[in-house]
Amino acid sequence: MKTDQILKEVSPSFLEAIVLTDQYSGLTAGFTTRNGGFSKFPFTSLNLGLHVADSDLDVVNNRRKLADDLGFPLSSWVVGEQVHQAVIKKVSKNDASAGSESLDGAIKGTDGLYTQDDDILLTSLYADCVPLYFIAPAHRTIGLAHAGLEGYSW
Repeated sequence: MKTDQILKEVSPSFLEAIVLTDQYSGLTAGFTTRNGGFSKFPFTSLNLGLHVADSDLDVVNNRRKLADDLGFPLSSWVVGEQVHQAVIKKVSKNDASAGSESLDGAIKGTDGLYTQDDDILLTSLYADCVPLYFIAPAHRTIGLAHAGLEGYSW
């Protein structure tokens, strides 16, 4: 399968996973790039992680820019506090905006989120780990998980 059959550049900041979105109407799925944001060196430019030493204001501005690109306001985002453990949590519209503008507000102690609610953007951050996408159309359920090992100190 060619890359242009899997991903489509929606903006300099976002690559849509058309291999999924073309199959499921209304689904938003993809990957961010590091392009088009506000973060300064060494985080340039579209750092979305509030858990690193970047400016929280720059990160939130980056998230707002991405939210505009996606047409998914931050008030619809749900962010998990990734802990490199096998913990998955169900989220709903009641969890909307969790962690979107504050690390303290993230869904605690989880590496996976799933929902049956529309208009929720499940989000997860990856450095050298792998994103896992789950879709169960018969159950109207989607999920996103962060898979990988915690970094090592040498």
